[in-house]
Amino acid sequence: MTLQTVADMRAFLTLSADLADDQVIELYGAYLAGQAVLPVLSLAAVKKNLRVDTTDDDDLISDLILVAQADVEAYTGLVLTPRTVTETAPQLGRWIDLKSWPVSAVTAVRWTDRGGFVNTIDPSSWTIALARRPVRMIPKAWHWGLASAFPPVVCGVPLPQLPIEIDVEAGYATPADVPANVKQAMHLLVAHFYNNREATEVGARAAAIEIPFGVERLLRKPRLRTI
Repeated sequence: MTLQTVADMRAFLTLSADLADDQVIELYGAYLAGQAVLPVLSLAAVKKNLRVDTTDDDDLISDLILVAQADVEAYTGLVLTPRTVTETAPQLGRWIDLKSWPVSAVTAVRWTDRGGFVNTIDPSSWTIALARRPVRMIPKAWHWGLASAFPPVVCGVPLPQLPIEIDVEAGYATPADVPANVKQAMHLLVAHFYNNREATEVGARAAAIEIPFGVERLLRKPRLRTI
C-alpha cells in the first residue's frame, strides 16, 4: 500500500501531529523499504501518559519507546511491526515451530553447505499452520524434498548441513492491530525508563518492589512459552 498525502502517512504510522512533514515522509519511506522498525506507540500518546508537556525530552522519549518495544518483542516473541525476520532451526525434523508471531508467510528456507554454497528448499515442499501458535511448518514432500540430495544421514534420512535459516514475513499490519495489553506494558516500561535514569538506586526507594499487575502480568498471555 502506497499513500499519497502526508496526512495519510501520519495517520497510518500513528505519528504525532508535532512531527515535521519531512520526518513523516522519511519514516514512511523507511517503512516501505523495510529498513526501519517503526514505533508502535506515538510520541504524543507516551508524553500524555508521562504527563510531559514540553518538547525538551522528545528525542529521549522517542528512543525509550523503541527500547521498550524491543524489550517486549524479546520477552514475548511478538513481532510488533511488519518486517522480514530470519529465524534459525537446529534441524529439519518432522516439523519446525517458528518463534515469531503473528506470521503471514514463510518466503524462504536455506542453508549453507560445507563448500560455502547457499542452498534453498522448494516452497512446494512444506505447508504452514498459520492459525496456531507457535506457527508450524510441516513437510509435504518426502524428507522435505531432500531425500537424495545430501550424503549426511541422520536416522537414515539425508539432511543438509545445519543450521537452517528461515525467512518469515511477520508482524502486526498496523500499530492499531497490536493488542492493548502489549501497548500498556510498553507504556509502563517507558515510564520506568524515563523516571529511572541510573542502573542502581540508593536511599529510601532502594527497596522498591514491582507494581502488582504490572509488565509481566500484562505480557503473560502474549508471551510464547517454551518447554
